[in-house]
Amino acid sequence: MKDNCSYRFDAILAVALEQDARQELAALPTPAALKELYPDTSSLDARITRALHTLHHPQKALHRALAVVLLAASLLAGTLAVSAEARHAVYTALLRFLPIEMQVTYSVDGTPLDTLPENYCDHYVPEGFVLDESSELRDSYQFFRSYHSADDRIYFIDCVTINDSFISTFDNEHTVWQETNVNDCPATLGTTNIQGHVSYALIWEKDGIYHSILGELSLTDLYLVAESIS
Repeated sequence: MKDNCSYRFDAILAVALEQDARQELAALPTPAALKELYPDTSSLDARITRALHTLHHPQKALHRALAVVLLAASLLAGTLAVSAEARHAVYTALLRFLPIEMQVTYSVDGTPLDTLPENYCDHYVPEGFVLDESSELRDSYQFFRSYHSADDRIYFIDCVTINDSFISTFDNEHTVWQETNVNDCPATLGTTNIQGHVSYALIWEKDGIYHSILGELSLTDLYLVAESIS
């Protein structure tokens, strides 16, 4: 009798759970309703693609992260100050060294740049590279692009307006850094060489806009791309 009752209870529980699942599924919006609620998901698709690129190329994400640390240190030292006529605000950066990561937080004294200048983007693409249109992200305050070549090299461009509490969080990695210039603007160049595989990170901040280029392109092409951004 006890086993029989147990069996009946299990059966009733299974039916109840199935009914509950059916009710929850019925409450979900239909594909047509979702399309009506979210007619344009291209921006979301681009963000997901960007995140996947970061997962597939963690080394490059670390390059960017460390370059931001040095950029922030330069900002704190005043080495990246822009002329009063050119800047919209004064930017400073706070570095926090946490147990497993570093974090850079910008603060803004003044009115930050609301939007990127019209048609602000890169105007030079090295020979052999093509734009990955599916991963392109663009809105009023940021643009992100990735390019790839037939021999599986890739590079990324990211430009974003700096607003109060703009944050970058990242892990650490050993890279050789040096001061440099992009169109007469102080910048930081990072070089990583792992078993003969060389990649670069170029970071600079100008007129309230954060710029970064990361990837596997020649040093000459790296600067040509950077100098073409406007």
